[in-house]
Parts: sequence; structure tokens; C-alpha cells
Amino acid sequence: MLKRKVCFFFKITRNFIRIPVFAKMEDGNTSEVKWNMKFIKKLREALSKEDWFKLLYQADSALVTKDNLDGLVDHELNFLSRLLIQSAFQEN
Repeated sequence: MLKRKVCFFFKITRNFIRIPVFAKMEDGNTSEVKWNMKFIKKLREALSKEDWFKLLYQADSALVTKDNLDGLVDHELNFLSRLLIQSAFQEN
């Protein structure tokens, strides 16, 4: 009997009082490296300029790539992440 392994990628974003504002279920093979910037663009559309500049985006080390860091600068977004040395040099 063949057993299938199913993976899900589920992200929930909460506001400062921990109320969920976005949630989406993705395929377990979704690349967080690419997903982060797509999500940031959607989040930017949803927030006012005032709220955007108060935002501190928190993500794991998949956020820390050259393309994503360039995108964070372009969007003027503050972020918090852990840094793995090889992550800073990873190509998308």
C-alpha cells in the first residue's frame, strides 16, 4: 500500500493585539524565499502608510536573500530575522 505524505504551508499574520488579519494555506512545497516578498506586497496594499511605517516584519532566515533585502529597502520595511551566514549569499 502506497502512503502519501501531505505537507501544508500555513501562514497567519496578526496585528499588534494578536488578531489574525491574513491567513493562507499553501502547498507544502511553497518556497518561503519567494513567498515572503509576495506576502509583503499584499500586506503593503492592505495597510495605510502610517501603519506600514509602524510595522516590524518578522520572518525566519528564508527572508534574508539579496533579492528580498533589496525588496525590503524598496518597500522601506523594517524587519527582524535570524541570519544564517549562507542565507545572505543564497540566490533565489
